[in-house]
Amino acid sequence: MGNLSGNSIMGFLPIILMGLFFYFFIIRPQSKQRKQIEDMHAALSVGDEVQTYSGFYGIIYAIDDENVVLEMLPDFTKLMISKAAISKIITSDDIKGDATVSDNPGQSAAENTIVEDADDQVTTEYNDAIVEDADYEDLSN
Repeated sequence: MGNLSGNSIMGFLPIILMGLFFYFFIIRPQSKQRKQIEDMHAALSVGDEVQTYSGFYGIIYAIDDENVVLEMLPDFTKLMISKAAISKIITSDDIKGDATVSDNPGQSAAENTIVEDADDQVTTEYNDAIVEDADYEDLSN
């Protein structure tokens, strides 16, 4: 009889191991990520620069419990979006990490240059050169 109970436990062992695998490699990391996102949304404040999941960048103009009003650049258009649409807060470290200026002669004239001055202030210098459109075939004939 003792042998029978040992076999039943061994029969359930793969199911128990699969349950532990799903918990430690799927459920637990997702709950940690969800907690980090909730903490980030709780820490949002007016004036923070943010990026949305759809790739838009903006500055928080106003906040309530569920929505955020973003001021979009360059024309300061205001958009109301859900807090859940914000993917990350842009910090000066993020800007410094992206501030790679290439010496490539084929660099586009419309690209912006990010400059760090003596006071470690990061500013963006906009290149307002005229961007030429692609050549299109005239189909009006």
